[in-house]
Amino acid sequence: MRVDVSRVVAGDVLELELLDPSDGDARVVLLPTGKNKDACEPVSLPVSVAGTRARAELGPVGVAAGTWAVRWVGADGAQRPVLTADPCYDAAERRAQAARPAEREFLAVRTATGRLRIRVRSVKPYAQVDRVDTASEQVTLSGRLARTAAPDGAGGAELVARQRDLDGELVVPVTLSDGEFLCTIPLAPLSRAHDHGRHHNEWDLWLRLPGQDRELRLGSHSDDIVGKKGRIGYPGVLVQTPDAPLRFRPYYTDKDNLTVLAVRESDGTTDDGADQADESDFEVA
Repeated sequence: MRVDVSRVVAGDVLELELLDPSDGDARVVLLPTGKNKDACEPVSLPVSVAGTRARAELGPVGVAAGTWAVRWVGADGAQRPVLTADPCYDAAERRAQAARPAEREFLAVRTATGRLRIRVRSVKPYAQVDRVDTASEQVTLSGRLARTAAPDGAGGAELVARQRDLDGELVVPVTLSDGEFLCTIPLAPLSRAHDHGRHHNEWDLWLRLPGQDRELRLGSHSDDIVGKKGRIGYPGVLVQTPDAPLRFRPYYTDKDNLTVLAVRESDGTTDDGADQADESDFEVA
């Protein structure tokens, strides 16, 4: 079965724009792949067809985390792979998807041979970073809440910067409105807490919401760029200290979370060199 558009839209519904005709009496079957191949049974989903558009609900069905091959089953009962010309990514739809509270995420994925897959993964609330601005001795961040509802009221939100493996902590106020946040991190307090005995210092960033015990890690996950570390960079900011000038730079970790890195400028260490440090012992989810 050939399709022109293949997306997971609001309500965790697989939506297909058909290029091949369908008599309306059809189903979609999800076949487990990879680690689920021998552990899970195929999942059959009813399909509603209106003209060239077909829709199948994914949410109510217990589909395990993993990648599933999509098959189209017509009136003759034969299973046919769904072949798509769609890159399976829509920025506006992914933004809308991230805005909905959920514990699971369904993503349409196109293989190198054009076959449609559904990727299912567990998700938890986080703070999606949309923009990072560096200026004189400060970093300004803006973004939105992801996979969680916005709290009632607009006051009381805070950003917490924690010095990794050390006890430094900075709390700054956050402007929060309709699920979108804006905050500025002053770098002078971070420079005063800098441990000059370490090759580099990292400050992991968390959003603390009013009336909630949990904190949301800042990161960038609702796009199609996986592995931002080494691919996306931001300008550094030089801050003078009595011991040595420090260069601060926001960067993405191995898990696409946002952290502020600080290195001694006088060490001759470049941002790129510090970024290659092994984070396996102190990576934060």
